[in-house]
Amino acid sequence: MKKFLPVLFAVLLMVGCTGGQSEKPAQNEISSDAYDLARYISGHTAGEVKPTDPIVVRFTDNMVGKDMIDQPDERIKIIVTPVISGKAIWQQQNELVFRPDKAFKPGKEYAFAIDIRKLIDAAVSIKPFQFQVQVMNQEILEFQGDFTEMPDQDNFLSYKGSLKFLLPVEIDEVEKAAILKIKNQQINLNWQGAGTLFSFESDSFERLAEKVKIDFHLDKKILEMKDDFARESSLFSLHEMAVVLVKRLHEQENPGLEIEFSEPLAADQDVSGYIYLEPSLEYKLKKLENKILLNGDFDFGKNYDITIRKGILNKSDIALQHDYFKSITFNDESPQIVFAQSGCFLPSGNEQKI
Repeated sequence: MKKFLPVLFAVLLMVGCTGGQSEKPAQNEISSDAYDLARYISGHTAGEVKPTDPIVVRFTDNMVGKDMIDQPDERIKIIVTPVISGKAIWQQQNELVFRPDKAFKPGKEYAFAIDIRKLIDAAVSIKPFQFQVQVMNQEILEFQGDFTEMPDQDNFLSYKGSLKFLLPVEIDEVEKAAILKIKNQQINLNWQGAGTLFSFESDSFERLAEKVKIDFHLDKKILEMKDDFARESSLFSLHEMAVVLVKRLHEQENPGLEIEFSEPLAADQDVSGYIYLEPSLEYKLKKLENKILLNGDFDFGKNYDITIRKGILNKSDIALQHDYFKSITFNDESPQIVFAQSGCFLPSGNEQKI
């Protein structure tokens, strides 16, 4: 996180942290450099910064006239390591901002040395003011994917989704970095968007009679991320009924559970006898397409075991073949999603999303 660090605080840290096996410098040596800097500079940008963030140095007093605001100052020499060119511009009479000509590289640390001797009394001998900043890595903030049936092609699907990045990125870099594989076969993705928000839709592909592996991958090197982004899951077959996930509904006034299946449920089947909770409690059950919602007097901080009995039918009268069991705790944290497997992509037009 970007923050503004007071120089005097940094000086006190430096004085308090000297020592160790090496010989201590004399106290007057620290005072002549660090404390003299604190007389002129009151704070600076510190911590994590975005690649396009300006670097600000704030002085204790006004250093220029109003006519210099928004103007570069050739008297100030700034050395940046690793080397990056830029301009030093006064954004206020006591605030100098360094604006790089191009964005800082994500994940890199940059060291700054600012020579201010020409701004102050020429008789004063003072070393350059030095500090570091850490540039953020690119991150994926949100990912959403949904398999939907193609309306004019029986048993064919398309995969649609969206991505939200922490930092702006070019669409051609996203296109190069993203790979979707189904049963180890790469499927083309068509992208739209700009900045930090992008959407995609795959070419259509046939839904097979067996469960297949799904891989969505973003290359960290191309997008300058710390780690690869990957989602591995399964696409269920045409003839399989399965529990995909159990989701805790974490509302203070109406806590409950949401059970999601791989296919829409049979409309005329009474499923109340297929759901068991331990400890038992009274709840209301509601069927919605491929979901079952349970609302009742769930206690926060308490653990519940849920069993979903085999025999629940989908709209094609294909039954759940095995009992499903999951243990869930209601607490004050954010909602938890528990996948039946490592995660499942769902084919439907019923707003089934991961």
